[in-house]
Order: sequence, then structure tokens, then C-alpha cells
Amino acid sequence: VIIDIREAARSLAFGSYTAVGFHLYRAIEALIVKEYFVTLGVPNFEYNENPNLGNYSKILNGTHHKINIPIPVDIKVTSLLDHIREHYRNPVMHPEEFWDIDKANSAIGPAISLIDMMMQDIQEIKKKVSI
Repeated sequence: VIIDIREAARSLAFGSYTAVGFHLYRAIEALIVKEYFVTLGVPNFEYNENPNLGNYSKILNGTHHKINIPIPVDIKVTSLLDHIREHYRNPVMHPEEFWDIDKANSAIGPAISLIDMMMQDIQEIKKKVSI
């Protein structure tokens, strides 16, 4: 996660604006898989079968048809995740999409806010799991 955030900053500095989005959203996905799913005990075969942010979002917000998570994820996290997925992440993954500095700058704030919110929520869930 830290490496991808660092690469996003480097991409911004060197004018590779589309790469900013690529690295930010890769960091978000890694945090979900390596922290949320591990903390919640989601079996890796369930999310590896369909590894995409839409599937991950369904798991976290409790709407996945196969997986029921034991502790709910904060609705603020899942709402912002869905907003980012629909309005930033999905468009940047299109091969004909190219970002300029304005798009890159507007994507950084929500992505970093989401990462921060996710880390806080993961810590709260870890407290509940250990009780």
C-alpha cells in the first residue's frame, strides 16, 4: 500500500497523471485484500475467484451472495468506496482514458480519505474481534 501511494506521488511529480489513479486504486484494493479480508476472516478463494473492486465492495457492504461477514464495515467506508469505484477507478482503467493534472489532483483527496477511513475501521474491527 505504501509503495503504491509513493508511486502515485512520484507519478504526479513526473506528469504521469493516469498512473496516479492506477497506483491509488491498487493501494485501496491491496488494503481491502490484505487487511479487511484477513481481519474479517473472508476465505481467499471467495475473493480470488472474482478479483475486482466491485466484488470486494459487495463483500464489504454485505451484499455478496455467498459471503456473510461477521462484523459490519462502516457504511461511510463502503459508500465512499462505491463512489470512488464508479466515478474514478472504473473510468481510469479504460484503455482510452487519459488523466490530466486536474483529474489526478481531484482523485487524490478521496482516495487518501478512503484509505484513512479504512485503516480506522479495520482497527475498530480488530478490537471487536479480540473481545
